Amino acid sequence: MPDSRARSGRSGPRLRRPVIIAALVGLVIAPLTATAVATAVSANAKAAAIATLSASEGVVGDALTLTLDTADADDVYAAAVSLSFDASRLTFDEDAVTSDFPGMYSVVGEIDGDEGRLDFTLTRLGTSSGAAGDFSLGELGFTSAAWGDAAITIDAVTLVDSELGRIEQKPGTTLTFRVPAPPEPTTEPTTPPTEPTTPPTEPTTAPTEPSEPTNPTTPTTPTPTTPNAPSTPNSPTVIAASGYGTTVTKPSSGTVVAAPQTSAAPTNQTAQIAASSAKPAPGDTVELTVTGLAANTAHRIELHSDPIVLGTAVSDATGSFTFTATIPKTAPTGEHEIVVLADDAVVATLPITITEATASPAPTASPSASAPAATEVDTDAASSADSAGGIAWWIWIVVALIVVLIAAVIALTMSRNRSKEKSE
Repeated sequence: MPDSRARSGRSGPRLRRPVIIAALVGLVIAPLTATAVATAVSANAKAAAIATLSASEGVVGDALTLTLDTADADDVYAAAVSLSFDASRLTFDEDAVTSDFPGMYSVVGEIDGDEGRLDFTLTRLGTSSGAAGDFSLGELGFTSAAWGDAAITIDAVTLVDSELGRIEQKPGTTLTFRVPAPPEPTTEPTTPPTEPTTPPTEPTTAPTEPSEPTNPTTPTTPTPTTPNAPSTPNSPTVIAASGYGTTVTKPSSGTVVAAPQTSAAPTNQTAQIAASSAKPAPGDTVELTVTGLAANTAHRIELHSDPIVLGTAVSDATGSFTFTATIPKTAPTGEHEIVVLADDAVVATLPITITEATASPAPTASPSASAPAATEVDTDAASSADSAGGIAWWIWIVVALIVVLIAAVIALTMSRNRSKEKSE
C-alpha cells in the first residue's frame, strides 16, 4: 500500500509535465505564428470603398453614373466590385464604362428577368506597384427605363495588394434612383344628350312576305390547324465590356490622377520609337523613347505579333514619353515588333529581334576577367532565398527552444530518479 500511494503521488507531476511543456511551446509559437499571419494580411486593411450615384431622382431616359472610389488605400494592385441592379427600371450601358485605374478593366455580368448582376474587375500590369491613397476605381453608366424606385446594391468589394494579400468587404449598400409616377389623366364631363324634338315617323313600307328557303349548301370540312410549339423561356442577356485605364504617373501624394482627355490623333510629325537594345533576350528590360505623338495622350505599349501588353504611358506636352519595357520570359525568339497604340489605333512601331538568353561565362582564375561574372546574381533566386530565409528563421528558433525544453525535462527526470535511488 505505501508503494501504491507513492506511485500515485508521483503520477500527478508526471501527467502535468507534458501539459506544462506543451503550454511553454505554445507560448513561444503563438507570437511567431501571429507574426507570420500578420504578413499575409492585406496592406489595404484600412481602405474604404465608396459608391456614389450621380442623381437620386429624375425622369425616364435620364443617364446615371455610378462612381466607385477607394479611400485610405496603401497598395491596390487589383480590385473587384460585385453589384446587382433593378433591370426592370435600369438598363446598363456597356459603352459608358470608364476607369482611371492604371491597368486593365473588365465588366462581366448578365440580366435575368428583372435582376441584373455585374462584376467589375481591375488589375495593374506586370511588376508595377499598387495604387495608393484616395482614387477612383471607375464609373459605370446606366439609363432610367421606367418609373419607380430603381435600386443598385454593392454586394462585395475585394482589394488585392501587390503581395497578393486580399481583403473582402460586403457592404450591401443600396443606392436608389427614383422616377415619380406620371400623373393620371383627368376626363372632362360630357354634355348630356338632348331630347329629340321631332316625333319618330311611322314606317310606310309594308313588311314583305318571307321567301322560300333555298337549298342548303354542302358544308365544308374544316382544316385542322397545327398548334404553335411552346415558347422557350428567354435566356439571360450576357453583359461584357473591357478596356484600359487612362492614367498619368502616380504623384507624390499617392493619389492616382486621370490624364486629360485629348484627341489621340498624331501630330504632323511621324511618331518614332528608339530602343536601348534591338536584340533583347526574354526577361531583359528595354528603355523605349517615343517621340512625335499627340500631347498629353494615353498610350498602350504592346509586343507583337501575338499581342502582349507591356504597359501604359502618357505623353507629355511635347508629345514624348520614356518607358521601361520588360520582355516576357515566355516570349518566343525571333522577329517581333514593339507597337504603340492610342485609342486602339497604332501610332508607332519598331522591329526587334528576341534572342536566346546567353548563359553567364564560367569564372576563370584571372581576377580581371572573373570579377564581373562573379558579381552577377540571379535577382529572382536571391529574392527567393531572402524570402525563404525570412520565413525559416523563426522555425529554427522554435526547434531550438523545443530541444532545450526536452533536455531540461530529461535532466529533471534523471535528477529525480537519482534522488529516489539514494532515498531507497
